[in-house]
Amino acid sequence: MRPLSFALRYRSKALTDALSRRNNDVARPSSSARPWQLLSVALAAALAYSLRPQPASSSPHEVALEPTRSLRYIPLNDTAQVSHFATPIPIGSSVPLPVVALLATLLAGVSASVPLILHRRSVASTRPQCAARSRSSTPPSPVTLDRRLVRATSPLLELNGDALLRARALLPIGVEHYTSSRLMNAAAAFTEIVSLACAPADKGLASEWLGRTLYRLARTGGSNREALERAAAAFERAIRLDGGRATPRASLGRTKFRLGDDAGAIAALKAALKRDEQLAFAHEYLAKALLRVEPRPADAAVLVEQHLGRAIALDPLSYTALAALGEYLHLAGGPARLAEARTLLERAVALRVDYPAAHARLAMLANETLDAPRAAQHCAALIATRHTGVRDADALRTSERACDGAAPFLGWCFVTRPGSPERRAVLERAASEHPHDELVRVLHAIEAQAASASPLLLEEREAVLARRAERSAISDDPATHGLWALALLALGGAARADEAQRIWSAFWAEVVAGRGGASRGADFDKEVGFLAMAYYEVQRGKEEAAAAAPGQGAPRVRARAAGKGAAKASAGKGASPRKTPRKVKREQDVELVAVVAEVVEPAAVPLRRSPRRQSKA
Repeated sequence: MRPLSFALRYRSKALTDALSRRNNDVARPSSSARPWQLLSVALAAALAYSLRPQPASSSPHEVALEPTRSLRYIPLNDTAQVSHFATPIPIGSSVPLPVVALLATLLAGVSASVPLILHRRSVASTRPQCAARSRSSTPPSPVTLDRRLVRATSPLLELNGDALLRARALLPIGVEHYTSSRLMNAAAAFTEIVSLACAPADKGLASEWLGRTLYRLARTGGSNREALERAAAAFERAIRLDGGRATPRASLGRTKFRLGDDAGAIAALKAALKRDEQLAFAHEYLAKALLRVEPRPADAAVLVEQHLGRAIALDPLSYTALAALGEYLHLAGGPARLAEARTLLERAVALRVDYPAAHARLAMLANETLDAPRAAQHCAALIATRHTGVRDADALRTSERACDGAAPFLGWCFVTRPGSPERRAVLERAASEHPHDELVRVLHAIEAQAASASPLLLEEREAVLARRAERSAISDDPATHGLWALALLALGGAARADEAQRIWSAFWAEVVAGRGGASRGADFDKEVGFLAMAYYEVQRGKEEAAAAAPGQGAPRVRARAAGKGAAKASAGKGASPRKTPRKVKREQDVELVAVVAEVVEPAAVPLRRSPRRQSKA
């Protein structure tokens, strides 16, 4: 029992000593906390020393309190980074006391942290290492290693800091070039950004700007198909890199519309409007694509007017949308929408006066409402702006066709009075600019005949047209036969009028028969329309001249008097109504003078026979 009790007392004493030693270790601070205590004391001493009162002394150097600003560049969010650093503090013979306190604090902190770092490294080196637990004791397979390598070479891990900074610096420069119409410089900047190892969002934005630049370059040179295809590829790349944005899809739809892919344009524009309904140009080009796509949807008429109206509501300054809706209402709206169409077109030309297609459509509207002065005004504006103004053959096709060739001059000619100086001036200008247009030359010859009473120029044109008609059948060249009929009718004479009517009837029958078969094109239809207007205008002028001067075209009547006044009448003096022969009562008792009517045929005019008849003879 005694050895057992001794052992128990010895164990309890050992436990008591261990507990007391542990409590002493907890209460006593460890050696690792001493540097921080020294740092706290140094900071407190430096603070107390800096707060002591200083004697007022004048410093030879004064510090500027007003911060200086430097404008670096304009980022994408239209904000400016401004630096607010004050003027650098001068270091000289006298240094303010807070600077000394700051330097002393930094030195104390460095001297206290070095022993702490060394102590922690020594403790970490003596700590036992733990074996890593793996889910499988087998080594990774080659397939797993390949997957890790593929994952390690992802684009996100290949980002270069210099490339990121370079892309962020080039992007505002390229946008500035684009807005300043330096398109080649902008294309070079955006192409460099796309080739850099930068973020996908930056690449997507640069690809969209590159597509817009290429689209403008294509439109500047007309419609360069190669540049348009490159622009479409850039927009598709932007969609792949940043698929949530709507503007690349809208721009892609507009580019496909220019390329003639109407179905693809409609799909891209609808996808853009699903993401952003506020895109005005997406509404406009969707309406234009719906007008041109084949087969046209059943509700195309409603959708076209709806989307064009929405585009105008979102962007009231879009003159292209105003002109497109005005032309659509004129062609498909009927007489009830003519006033609305005119208002839209007038708004378009008010925003862009050099818009020849809108002037052409306004001239057509004025001609339909018999407003000749306004039609002449718009025809003059059309001729003045058609070579330097805004042209878009893909949008207003019907109006654009009226801007080419001699059509503007012919339209201006027919809204002026026949035989007027205004018409002669228009036709002289048209003949100088379009010397090979036969209708212009015939009309110019007709006006020259009316002004100088000399048919020489018109007879020359009629002879040339007669020779051409002899060499070709009416089915091969109907326009020549119609022009020949117009020249014969303008020359006048009963025989020529009959011949002109016969040729014109054959010409018109050929035109009507050609309507059912293959069309000869829009240019031929336009020429036939102007030719018909000229023929019926000359015919109506002949009829009005005959009605205004009765008896002028009828056989002349020469009166031959009988009786005592026959010699006087034959001498050309004639009897005066106030003076009667001697012993003859005045009007009541006078004997009616027998008048013999002698029919005198008009002077013989050499008629030009048809070359075909001469050959048959």
